[in-house]
Order: sequence, then C-alpha cells, then structure tokens
Amino acid sequence: MTADCTGGFADTLVTTALTIDHVPTRFSLFALQTVTLRAALLNTPPLPPQADRYVLLRDFYLRGREAQINQ
Repeated sequence: MTADCTGGFADTLVTTALTIDHVPTRFSLFALQTVTLRAALLNTPPLPPQADRYVLLRDFYLRGREAQINQ
C-alpha cells in the first residue's frame, strides 16, 4: 500500500512539474522528487540473500541421507 501512495504522490509531482513554465521552479520540484524517492528507498529492508541451488540441493540430500542412516 505504501508503494501505491508513494507512486501516486510521485506521479502528481511529475505531472505538476511538467506544467510549470518557470524553469528554476520546475527543476526544484524535480530535485525535491528525487530527494523524496531516495528517502523512501533508504527505509526499505535489505533483500535476503538468494540461496545457491547447488548448496540447497546438497543440504537436502545430506539431511535425507543422515535421516536414513539414523533410522
């Protein structure tokens, strides 16, 4: 939901900025939009590391083999 609100806000800024004829004001609005986007991205949690397929399959095999041995 936050992404939808942020996207709508950014779209409004872009649309409003494009209709302004005064160039310094337009550039200021674009700069504000960039700072706002950067601030929003700083609050995102880090992405989890992707599991290596080989390591994942090896671990499944070894756990299954260990379970067979321990029976």
